[in-house]
Amino acid sequence: MRNAWAMIAAALWVMPLAAQTPASLPPVKLGTPALVVPPPPLPPPGVAPPPPPPSEFGVGLPPGDVISTPAVRPPMPVSGAPIEVPPGPLFWVDFDYLLWWSKGGLLPPLVVGANVSSGTGSVDPRVTFPLTDDRMNEDLQSGFRLAAGIWLDKPHGTGIEGSYTMFPRTSDVATYFGTPNTVIGRPFVDVRGPALALFQLSTPSGSTEGIAQVRTTFESDGFEVNMLKRGPAMIGEEMHWIVGVRYFGLEESLVVDSMTQSGGARMGTFDSFATRNQFYGGQFGGRWSFTRNNFTIDLIAKLAVGGMGQEVVVQGGSSAVTGSGARVDRPGGLLALPSNIGDYDRIKFVIIRDTQLNVNYCVTENISFRLGFTFMWVSNVVRPGDHVDMGINPTLLPFSGAAPQGPIRPTFKYDGDVFWMYGINAGVTIRF
Repeated sequence: MRNAWAMIAAALWVMPLAAQTPASLPPVKLGTPALVVPPPPLPPPGVAPPPPPPSEFGVGLPPGDVISTPAVRPPMPVSGAPIEVPPGPLFWVDFDYLLWWSKGGLLPPLVVGANVSSGTGSVDPRVTFPLTDDRMNEDLQSGFRLAAGIWLDKPHGTGIEGSYTMFPRTSDVATYFGTPNTVIGRPFVDVRGPALALFQLSTPSGSTEGIAQVRTTFESDGFEVNMLKRGPAMIGEEMHWIVGVRYFGLEESLVVDSMTQSGGARMGTFDSFATRNQFYGGQFGGRWSFTRNNFTIDLIAKLAVGGMGQEVVVQGGSSAVTGSGARVDRPGGLLALPSNIGDYDRIKFVIIRDTQLNVNYCVTENISFRLGFTFMWVSNVVRPGDHVDMGINPTLLPFSGAAPQGPIRPTFKYDGDVFWMYGINAGVTIRF
């Protein structure tokens, strides 16, 4: 029994010693000298220690305690998809109301009047005064302009824009009546003299009554297709080059109707002069933009070069109704006779200059209102009044009753003129 308790006590004493001794420790040989690392040598007295070596970034540390700082590299960029920037509106639609003045076309005196007493017969053409205006279509013209475009790559980068401008047909009518104290007539130059003559429509006594009417029409339109290319902002915050094609059209007409009646007999005449101008060509220019807060000022300058198809149509006719009711129709009126009646056309080299200045106010990102001024200049157009020949050979008139003799007049001759339109425009732009 005593031996058993002794064995248990010895086991309890050995087990802690075995747990404290690691089995992996290498054996140590007794009698082997230990390795001793000598300390760094100290500098001699009175000699300054050497400066510390420069750091990795080339900057020396001040003398004293040396602090070892590990070098830290900047983080490497993380590859991945680029950050997308919202592109903004890529489409736009413009609508403008146009109120423009047009250059008036020259007109000769088409209807004249004379103040005479009732007892006077024929009227001296030299005492007459013109009743018609000396210019036609010199009025305000109302129209509209519609444009739409798209940016092809990014907003305000490269885009395509198309626009259409229209001035609908307008007409002006002026009517003149003869009275007992006012005689009306249509003047011309008798080329046989030459001398000023008068085709009298009424008489002072009232036995012959007359009426004359002058009608004019005006219509213009045009369209453009342009490419916009972002350019250097030489002035302003934004600049775009403009390269494209352009069409411009101008149509006008002048018609003079007259009728005279004596008893049961009546005679009426008409002279018609119509012109058409159609321009096709290429154009280039630029657009500059200045933006301050919600306001943007746009300056647009364009120059178009191309061919203008010009057409002039001259027509005339006369009708006479006798007292018995028989009617006779003859070709030719007074200023339009067989000597100049016809359809004439040609092609002319023409330059068009177009300048616009617009002030825009941005209400929202997608809507802005606009007020601007436009000036358009065309180097050459044909107009009706320029092709009226006042020289007449009376023997060529439809009911002259005489054999034709003398100069053949009136004749046709091309005559071009400079044309311009300018005025204000007010509109809205919608982007989406």
